[in-house]
Amino acid sequence: MPSPEGKFDLRQAVDCAEIFAVLAEHRIALGHDALDFALSVLPEDWLVAWVMPHSPMFNIMTAENYRTAIPLATWAEIVSSIFNLRAAVGIREQIRRLGLPSHEALDTSLAIRVAGRYALRGFTVYFEPNGHGCSDLLVENTRYRSYIEVKRENEVEHKRLLSIQAVSKEILGRLEPLYHWLQDNELRVEIKFSRLFSAGTVAAIVAEVDGQVRHAETLRELTINAVLGSRYIVLPRLQTSFYKKGIHTCHIIGTGKTVQLIPQNMPIQVVFDWRQNREALKRRIRKASRQLTEDARKDSGAQGFMVLEGSHGGAAQETIKDSHSLLPANCIGVVLLSDQSCVIPKLGVSDELARMMAFAFSP
Repeated sequence: MPSPEGKFDLRQAVDCAEIFAVLAEHRIALGHDALDFALSVLPEDWLVAWVMPHSPMFNIMTAENYRTAIPLATWAEIVSSIFNLRAAVGIREQIRRLGLPSHEALDTSLAIRVAGRYALRGFTVYFEPNGHGCSDLLVENTRYRSYIEVKRENEVEHKRLLSIQAVSKEILGRLEPLYHWLQDNELRVEIKFSRLFSAGTVAAIVAEVDGQVRHAETLRELTINAVLGSRYIVLPRLQTSFYKKGIHTCHIIGTGKTVQLIPQNMPIQVVFDWRQNREALKRRIRKASRQLTEDARKDSGAQGFMVLEGSHGGAAQETIKDSHSLLPANCIGVVLLSDQSCVIPKLGVSDELARMMAFAFSP
């Protein structure tokens, strides 16, 4: 069982046994040797799993006062990958970066996962073989040799996200008088916004919710007139999340004790729809193109491709296709990691090469 604080500390033998039982329940593969190696090299955030409604999550510091949840399956793939890559050139520096309290930890974790997928298929992997300003990976076997530049969507630096965090904090602060009433009545509230709005709208939103919530029927959505297309719902405290997708913000009432980071302990959650940022995606394509171009300068004749992680797969595919003119001569295409992962090769790239690229999204 997890500790009273609702966490598994994998540095403790009993918690290790428990996490392997959870992994087996979810049919997630992880070797004991891989976890032993992780225990010897990873920092604390990567070794403490917090109990969540469906499976444990790892809560990684990725900015000042900001943490990112890493799902159990993703964590297991990272742990397996660093074990399989333990002899790879540059892996120790990648492991060090996993402990940095910045978005670089997440950038690094994605590069490690992609590298691990090629290592599993017998490729030799090198991290940053051409140094700063060039690609993240070089993968090769007897048939293929390719550079890979990996780009993750950095939501923390997204301007819209910063605005969302600011207005969410304001709403949560103004609704704080509701918290104890909700707890006393074993209820909680989830508020879903369809779009961003000005700070001047916050007062009207708070007035609507505060004026209605004490008389609202549970498990029935209500509209928020102040922001078109937005709504909220009052739920029994133990009910699972109603609005599962989007950007979630919440406050947890302090009790003097550590509590589990689960919706049941969040009296009010504010959720915003997340939209793909076309210009941000194009900027990542341009930057990856510069890095692949630099590889070609240092390694004449070498080919490469980019791996882009992002939201809204359909829209991202269209943006990538519209941006093919940005790709350098030595780039054979783009692999998109999303809800609709796919390979988008350059015209004329063989099916065999496209299949090799597809290993990037196949754990």
